[in-house]
Amino acid sequence: MEVELSESRIFNPLKRKVLRKNISRTEARIGASVVVVLILAGLWILTQRDNFDPGDRDISIEVLIQQSVRDDLYKPKLKTWVEPGSLQAASGAPELDIFPVEVLDNGWSLDGRVEIYDPSNVYEKINGAAEQYIKFGFASLHYLSIENGDDLISIEIYDQGDFANTLGIFAAQRASSREVLSLGNMFYYTTPVGAVGGFEKYYFKFSGNSESEGILAKTGALIEMMKDLPVEKSSSPRGYTTMLNDLNIPFDRIAYEKNDAFQYDFADDFWFGSMGDGDEFRIYVHEALDIAAAQSLYTQLVEEQSFEYNVLESGQTKTLFQHEFLETLFAVEIKGSIIFGVDGAENRTTTEKWLNTLRKAVSDE
Repeated sequence: MEVELSESRIFNPLKRKVLRKNISRTEARIGASVVVVLILAGLWILTQRDNFDPGDRDISIEVLIQQSVRDDLYKPKLKTWVEPGSLQAASGAPELDIFPVEVLDNGWSLDGRVEIYDPSNVYEKINGAAEQYIKFGFASLHYLSIENGDDLISIEIYDQGDFANTLGIFAAQRASSREVLSLGNMFYYTTPVGAVGGFEKYYFKFSGNSESEGILAKTGALIEMMKDLPVEKSSSPRGYTTMLNDLNIPFDRIAYEKNDAFQYDFADDFWFGSMGDGDEFRIYVHEALDIAAAQSLYTQLVEEQSFEYNVLESGQTKTLFQHEFLETLFAVEIKGSIIFGVDGAENRTTTEKWLNTLRKAVSDE
């Protein structure tokens, strides 16, 4: 007999049919046995509670000692390797590369060996920052770590090739909140745990592990030692002397861009002077190899700037632009092998004033 079910009915009205009429004795015994085992296990757990003897269940101390790995809490530091028969071995003095011997006076000693890196492997030491150093003519990095009790100082001396590159990397990394100091031809600023600065072709960083009096005192001594590094006195670049001496731009507002000035890959070797004191514009000077090279660069600058600026004045030796959106002015002028100008001035009066000053400065040299 077939029963028709309504589509709206949820429950099955048919009664459940028991297909198994009998349960075997074996199955009943197994079920009962499982229940008995569970009851006994529960009773055993209740009776045990905190009755635990580590000696009965833990691994013995002797076995643990036999299987343990020995690890000395104190490990003596490695000594600097010295080639037998060398002058260093005869004198007993450590090899310090370009570092003055005074770096180890007053109780300071080496914490490892001197490390030297070149453009091919400097990434191993300063991964992530190497490109910036290489952009400014990086030649080598001399690294040394010294210690005195709990005080530790890392000394980094970068050979950047010449003074212009040293100033370039210094200006690019300088903390604007720090006052730039000078010591002869050296320029630097101090940090809470060291100092950063430059001397001729060398750019240096001293970094201590704390603000202790010992580290601060040693930092001052290290700055004094920098003037003893082996350097060949070179003449200052014309763009730098123009900014510093002729235009009286403060040292900490002078910057050098070795490559990609104005974000153009053809514009290299530019010196910039920032006005500061609320004025965001800057002036610039570039000395080309000759008049022909200067004229070629002038033409390229005028052509490229025309894409983003409106031309207000155009000529063979001077071009004045105004930015389409910012409305700031950009001026470029050529005189012999010198290219100079103003970037970012807000009005024409200021632009012309500095162009006249620059024109006079490059004419007097």
